[in-house]
Amino acid sequence: MSVAGMGRLLGRLLACPKEPFHALDPCARGTDLPDLVGKSGAVTWGVVELEDVRNKLGRRFSRVVIGPWYGCRAPEGAFSLLYLAPEKMGRMWLRGTWRQLAPGGILVWATSPAELDAGTVRYVCDRFADVSLWRVPSGVAVMGARKARLRADVRAERAVFDALENPPDPRASESGRYRVPAAERGIRVVPAVPAEDEARALLGASPLWRLFRRGTRRGLARPPVPLHPGHIALLLAAGHLDGAVGEGEEAHLVRGSVEQVSWPVDPVAFGDEGEGQKPGRAELCAHRTAVSVLLPGGKLKVFR
Repeated sequence: MSVAGMGRLLGRLLACPKEPFHALDPCARGTDLPDLVGKSGAVTWGVVELEDVRNKLGRRFSRVVIGPWYGCRAPEGAFSLLYLAPEKMGRMWLRGTWRQLAPGGILVWATSPAELDAGTVRYVCDRFADVSLWRVPSGVAVMGARKARLRADVRAERAVFDALENPPDPRASESGRYRVPAAERGIRVVPAVPAEDEARALLGASPLWRLFRRGTRRGLARPPVPLHPGHIALLLAAGHLDGAVGEGEEAHLVRGSVEQVSWPVDPVAFGDEGEGQKPGRAELCAHRTAVSVLLPGGKLKVFR
């Protein structure tokens, strides 16, 4: 869906801060995001699935990591701008990434009019304020600022459908309609696939890999379990890594736990409806590991 010039076309609607801020394209295929933020102080993050795509886009993005996105780890509420232009399943991408935006952060979603059914428009308007629709070469672009909390807005839904009949041209609107918030802290996106040199170093230090190599020399060919950050999360969740870590001033206590989280979803909007089911609300539940760290000074930090 990436079309040359789309980023510059929509970029005039943004008012970017002078201070640095973080912008994310979780399914990067082109340079729309760097074009969107122009020469501002943005730290642009692009997530790609192939090494050759990273080599091609790396000169334009500030940071490029290897995906897929669902295997990467990124802090919630850390990004000031989210750009979405997937080739398909745009509604699923929106559901999986909107929480990465900070309150007040700006969504720019390039999609097709066919994706904007009643459930999807309601989903967007519940989570974003000042939702607007714009005509772009690939179809339409949805823009809005993330709300601090979920709140329905029937008037906004009607305004989106009215605009869908004849989307306005961004060049005919006043510039700087959406103010991008500045970043409060540095962030890190942990890639799903480590860099090749990092992977080789991890393999070389792995007792499991050495055991596998000895097994191949004996004619055994069972592959080892690939190293993955999720393995550490499982150990933490099971309580096997609880206790004191480090010595002296670096000593601290670690405790892992599992917590259940849930968020409202619209089953019909994302194709989860059963036969005869009416549009309504539901909850999507999941479990995640929380790591509590107690520092010597008594300060408690929680990482999720």
